Order: sequence, then structure tokens, then C-alpha cells
Amino acid sequence: FFQSKFQDCQLIEHQGGHFRFQVPKHSLRPYAIFGLLEENKEQLHVSEYGVSETSLEHIFNTMAAQQGEEQLLGSARYRGD
Repeated sequence: FFQSKFQDCQLIEHQGGHFRFQVPKHSLRPYAIFGLLEENKEQLHVSEYGVSETSLEHIFNTMAAQQGEEQLLGSARYRGD
């Protein structure tokens, strides 16, 4: 649903029945996201939802995790050679 309604939307986390999507600001305003979720929450079986801006801490943690993955891949390639 999200990926069909919001341009450039990405699923960034999925744990059990909890989903976290990243929607670029240029794609839609928060009020529009709330409106679509409210209109479709029964059909989608959504019990609760929220919208927030990405914090600087989250951006830093994401970049650090990506850098760590790149280092692990580099190590794996090195050991495999």
C-alpha cells in the first residue's frame, strides 16, 4: 500500500506487525499521510500509526551502520581471496 501511494517510499524496518517506512518530504505532506492512513486503516488492519521527522541521531546511526556493513563486506572479500 505505502509503496504504491508514496513516491520513493522505502521500507526500512519490519519487526512482527510493526513496519517503518521512509517517505521523502517532497513526496507528500504529513497531513496527507495521516489522511490516507486514517481512510484505509480498517482495510489495512492498522491499529496505530505515527509520522515523525528523521532525527540527526537516526541519520548518524544509519550512516554508521552502512559504513560497518561496507567494512564487513570488504573483510569478507579479503578473506575469500
